[in-house]
Amino acid sequence: MTTQTLSNSSKKKRNIILTSFTLIVAVAAGIWFMLLPTTQQQTDDAYVAGQQVIITSQEPGTIDSINVEDTQVVTQGSELLTLNRNKLALEQQSAEANLKATVRQVQSNYIKIEQLKAQIQAEKIAYKQAKQDYNRRIGGDKDGSVLPEVLAHAKNAVNISAQNIVVLNKQLEASEVLLPKEQLLDNPQVEAAISTLRKVYLAQVNSTIIAPKGGMIAKRAVQVGQLIQPGQALMTLVPLNNVWIEANFKETQLTDMQAGQPVTITSDLYGSKHTYTGVVAGIGAGTGSVFSAIPAQNATGNWIKVIQRVPVRIYVDPVQFKTHPLRIGMSMKVTVDTESTTNQPFDYSVFTTDESLANITQQHLQTVDQHIDTFVHQITL
Repeated sequence: MTTQTLSNSSKKKRNIILTSFTLIVAVAAGIWFMLLPTTQQQTDDAYVAGQQVIITSQEPGTIDSINVEDTQVVTQGSELLTLNRNKLALEQQSAEANLKATVRQVQSNYIKIEQLKAQIQAEKIAYKQAKQDYNRRIGGDKDGSVLPEVLAHAKNAVNISAQNIVVLNKQLEASEVLLPKEQLLDNPQVEAAISTLRKVYLAQVNSTIIAPKGGMIAKRAVQVGQLIQPGQALMTLVPLNNVWIEANFKETQLTDMQAGQPVTITSDLYGSKHTYTGVVAGIGAGTGSVFSAIPAQNATGNWIKVIQRVPVRIYVDPVQFKTHPLRIGMSMKVTVDTESTTNQPFDYSVFTTDESLANITQQHLQTVDQHIDTFVHQITL
């Protein structure tokens, strides 16, 4: 065997040893790295989520006009569409006529009470007169100056007049029970008629459908001239300034995860050009499979264990969306710093800002009340 052959053989052995050693070190390093506790949990199974407000009508009717289109941004209180008011105008006339008739009837009943009081006074005078006549005739039947029949008739006249007073007083009591001394507008019949008219006025206000909050219009499903019913989905409103991230982590990643931990987020839309910052708002109550349309039934048939994923809600300050807006459903990549700890619960009120319609509803009721006051003032002059 030559010296060159021995040299080549040694080189091969050395290369094999070096390669084996490198592989062993790499595997050992990988195992060591995997066994180290990680301070970050990452997933790209994350998406932008947000509210999808279904716009409906409280009143049935035919659409007269539509003021918005898909992708259009609106503010809270903006007029989205209006319904035809012809039928409501007829209902208004009927309700106003009913209120007029009711007011006049109640006023007439009050006048009748005054008539009863006058009748009672007249009957008291008649009773006093009859009693005086009877008293003058008492004893006249004994000396023959008054016939017995005349005295009996005089006595009957006194009794009849007394009973008439009793009847009239009972009628007055019954009338005053139905119509006590109160303001005209406090009368139950008048209040019922006003309530009917108020419903018509309110239906007219509600025939203009407004945006319950600011956002972007999507899925408009109606056209001008279409007949709609209460509760029918007309369009969808998406408040893009109040979205969040729904990240689906494996259950094995949730060991150290808790609300309040900081999060860094990147989107497929902007890539590495922009990074969002957020905070863990909370961990879902169950895995995605539990809340699916057809939950898994692991007690039946063959079973294969699958690592489940749990939705984690991540809050992002809406200010960040002003320069880099997102759309619901977009893909995101999320990294949670699980080393950070917090002892304070997450404030969920940040998700419900501008949720109230109380101001707009109060304005509508004030408008209705103004119409009622104006009409009642006209008919009670």
